[in-house]
Amino acid sequence: MARDILDTAPFLSPTAPREHVVDYSGRIDQKSDRELESYIQSLNFKAKVVILPSDFSTGSMSSFDSFCRALAQKWHVNGERFILVVDLKGKHVRGLSGNSLQGQGVDSSFISLLIKDQFVPHMKRGELSEAIQNTLAGVQAKVAESKSASSTSSLETTNQRDHVSSMKVPPDHASDKNSSASTIQINIVLILVLGIIVVIWVLKSQKTRQSNQSQKLFDELKLRLATLYERADAIGQASEFLNPSESADLAKDVANFFNRVGALSATQSKLETMKKKGSLSESYDQLRKIQKMVDVLEPESDKLLSAVNAATGGTAKISESPEAVALRFEREAELAVQKDKDKETEEKNREYAEIRRHSKEERFRRPTWSYEPTYYQPVVYTDPWQSLSNWMVMWNQMELENRMDRMNYEMDQMQRNSDHLSYNTSNNSYGDGGGSWGNDSGGSSWGDSGGDSGWGDSGGGDSGGGDFGGGDGGGSW
Repeated sequence: MARDILDTAPFLSPTAPREHVVDYSGRIDQKSDRELESYIQSLNFKAKVVILPSDFSTGSMSSFDSFCRALAQKWHVNGERFILVVDLKGKHVRGLSGNSLQGQGVDSSFISLLIKDQFVPHMKRGELSEAIQNTLAGVQAKVAESKSASSTSSLETTNQRDHVSSMKVPPDHASDKNSSASTIQINIVLILVLGIIVVIWVLKSQKTRQSNQSQKLFDELKLRLATLYERADAIGQASEFLNPSESADLAKDVANFFNRVGALSATQSKLETMKKKGSLSESYDQLRKIQKMVDVLEPESDKLLSAVNAATGGTAKISESPEAVALRFEREAELAVQKDKDKETEEKNREYAEIRRHSKEERFRRPTWSYEPTYYQPVVYTDPWQSLSNWMVMWNQMELENRMDRMNYEMDQMQRNSDHLSYNTSNNSYGDGGGSWGNDSGGSSWGDSGGDSGWGDSGGGDSGGGDFGGGDGGGSW
């Protein structure tokens, strides 16, 4: 039966692999994997963590239990060995310990409680690495507690034996001093171990809290930066008409403003990259600095926009200076000149239309407008693409001459419908639309809903020892 159920998982190694963390799902990144490997090597017992592929599941809870038992037997989980198996698809987790660890209190009831208190809360938040490390830390603490209690019990037995011996022989004060010193040393070691566990827990809590704070601050800054960029865009468009030589101080203020806004934009891009990598918590101080800079630039942008509008003749929140009034008048004069040029062009078009209307009375008369540079382009064979481009130019020239022959008749009809002709050249605009290629974070919700009890009900210890094979064989531990 054990061989049959393991045959459904051909990816498993026939013997225990050398790695302590065997991640068949690829869920754990390289950094977290190195941290877990280093942490497991420092434990007082031998541990293996097996994470099954994301698309693989044994099915029911009973099948998963049988699968874990068979794997523990195959890999010889005995003595002070411990294996933790995680089924991501089925949301099951199970821990099995060897006989020596069970003798130190790491039994079925302890592992069930440990998984419920340490593994499940982290897994519901998607923190797989933290769930594994906290579970192993709980086993480590239990082993340390058991060894400390065993040492204390052994010491009491020794003291009782010494007390009985003292009734027969004179007391040995040096022996009493040695026993007291040993007790103190044991207590110090125990305190240090507990202190290390507390420090690890505090650091993890601080990291989680700082990560949440960084995320919240980053989201707030994105909204404020979007508003600031809109103001910067308005300042940039208005500053296009600014004369730097006449408004030197204002030009320097505008340039300094855009230098700082540009630095903010570049920093935002780096922070978005860090967010994708999951390292945003490391940049909390940088986010605070950006927040202070935004606090300064927001009111400055309002004042700067008003000053630029006043200098360029736009809508100003302050009274216009004489220079701004002069600049506005100059722009109005340029518009008037351009309007006169347009009117002159329109009159010239009317003259060309009149010439074309009378040209039909002559045997041959080339339209006057055809001598304009826009239309009159002699054929010159200077293009290096001789065979193709020369033929294209000649063909276009012949087509133009044919069209001019037909134009005499069409001009008369066009003159009746309109006093002048307008020539518009329409260009096709080719837009390239596309989607946004992102990674949607799919996957299961690590809650307690669904057909199976999920992570909360699938953990448990098991009787290890001789049931899983004896000796130290079975791969690398």
